[in-house]
Amino acid sequence: MHRLQGAEPELLLAAFKTLDVDGKGTVDPEKLRNLLTSEGEAFSPEEMEDMLTAAVDSSTDLIHYEDYVPKLMVRIKREIFLIFQCKIYLICQQYTPY
Repeated sequence: MHRLQGAEPELLLAAFKTLDVDGKGTVDPEKLRNLLTSEGEAFSPEEMEDMLTAAVDSSTDLIHYEDYVPKLMVRIKREIFLIFQCKIYLICQQYTPY
């Protein structure tokens, strides 16, 4: 895996908000899985499971991204999360009109 510089928390929140078309503060985990496995450098199924296990709220089966972004900042499995952070940011850039 490549070492990538992580995005700032504010940029990650903006990226998630871009994916949150309903404006409810949540993102569907399958939508996120599809984006992260089809755009750019794909994550392995194991990497996706690790990330989604930490991200998905078990009571709603959704990612409440304002709660999740701080978890991304934690150093657990830092290399995977840094790649994830950068990828979310890059996806946001593709969907944000200039």
